[in-house]
Amino acid sequence: MRKHIYLGAGATALALLTAVAAGPASAAGGDELTAGGANVAVGDVISATLSSPNATFSTSSGNISCTASSFSSTDATNPAEGTAEATETVHTLAFSSCTSTIFGTVSVKSVGLTAGTAPLATVADEPSDNPVDLNVSPSVKVVLNTILGSVTCIYSGPVAGVVSNAADTITFTGQTVAKAPGSSALCPSTGTFTATYGNVVDQSITGTPAITVN
Repeated sequence: MRKHIYLGAGATALALLTAVAAGPASAAGGDELTAGGANVAVGDVISATLSSPNATFSTSSGNISCTASSFSSTDATNPAEGTAEATETVHTLAFSSCTSTIFGTVSVKSVGLTAGTAPLATVADEPSDNPVDLNVSPSVKVVLNTILGSVTCIYSGPVAGVVSNAADTITFTGQTVAKAPGSSALCPSTGTFTATYGNVVDQSITGTPAITVN
């Protein structure tokens, strides 16, 4: 079955994203999420880091580029394969070592989840196995230092990434997000997000094996 993951969020996270990655398929009768041959347990911590050189948010006014990023989530439900959807709650989405070429900015103060958000990732089965799609509804807060002081920009919108089972990666390419309420009038109105994350692993299992979506 084709696997889709939906990261529900009212005001949630900038892309990135959550939790599928690859590895060999588990034996029949396993749960939707497995790692190292074992079923992922409720409460297990799932995480991934940036594997592309940069996570880039591009706008008509310039780009924000970060060389480090990571996410962490907790498995909320993990039913038997084919019976229901597995879910995870994302509690950390971090970006660092960021620079900006947006007109009027001098540096990036911070980039991360909009305060108070707890996006939910849902694994949903569709026809076909590969590639695996990752759909997210992100909301991220960007604080830029400008020549006139700090400016807050919040961006949200559904984006889609492709999971490679062979490479254990999730890739977002040119995914559009829009300026959300709470943003300064000086913020660009839209932008696109590009990044690759991997490996996605279960930190609660010895050896931190890669997550397999079945």
